Amino acid sequence: MPIITVTNHVGPTYALEPRAPTAASATLFRNFIQWNVVNAVDGYVVQHIQRNEKYWVQRHFPRHQTYQAVSVDDYWECWRVTVAAGVTTITPARDLINDKFTVVTVMDAPGADGTVGRFPDKTGTRGRWKLRGLVYFVADPGLVIADWPAGGAPSAGLLHSRLLPPIQGNGLARNRQGRLGGVLFRREFAGSWDWTTEDQRIAPRADDGVGAPPLVTYRDPVVSARNFPALAGFRSRNIRTADEAAGGWLPIARRPAHG
Repeated sequence: MPIITVTNHVGPTYALEPRAPTAASATLFRNFIQWNVVNAVDGYVVQHIQRNEKYWVQRHFPRHQTYQAVSVDDYWECWRVTVAAGVTTITPARDLINDKFTVVTVMDAPGADGTVGRFPDKTGTRGRWKLRGLVYFVADPGLVIADWPAGGAPSAGLLHSRLLPPIQGNGLARNRQGRLGGVLFRREFAGSWDWTTEDQRIAPRADDGVGAPPLVTYRDPVVSARNFPALAGFRSRNIRTADEAAGGWLPIARRPAHG
């Protein structure tokens, strides 16, 4: 059985990093890795991603209270492993990096119904997050790549990925090798942020209308890292608020309106 480890190329980094020109959002956490496979054979590295982020969002009007927004993401992704003349190649890779774990200030993620929702910008909020990758290896001919389309899971980018767990006949072959087996490696991170300390508050313009919000800027967040909580699980799907959609996230259109 292959042995899987990682080489960290960036991080783990628990800190606010400014938005780079090529990034969609500033990051609170980064971990970029390269897969290492010992005793490799032709097949696939498979990773099951579980992520949740829990927000507490404070409105700036007395009539509106703090509300919760829960972001849950759960999907499967894979990398091709080939061995030729004693050399192991793992693709896709870019600058030796196979995978990126990030927690960004603005995140889009699908709800349980598959609809992609945009969660609140973390600026002005506080919350906590967990991110876990459970890693398997499936030797040829155990994985059916046709059931893992590129971009099949929105959060996996261009990787071959899927939202449903792979089973024999759907993602895995109908033969003895068509199974995941045990978890070979775990990547588990957690942290929190508090980005609610105001720097300044500017009154709204008169033409914004009655009840318009003030313009608020915030100081840099307090970001803390913690060990992944043992036996914590990923139960955010069970957390609901009165305005929360069935998919587990609060759409922008259903945020409390001002005025």
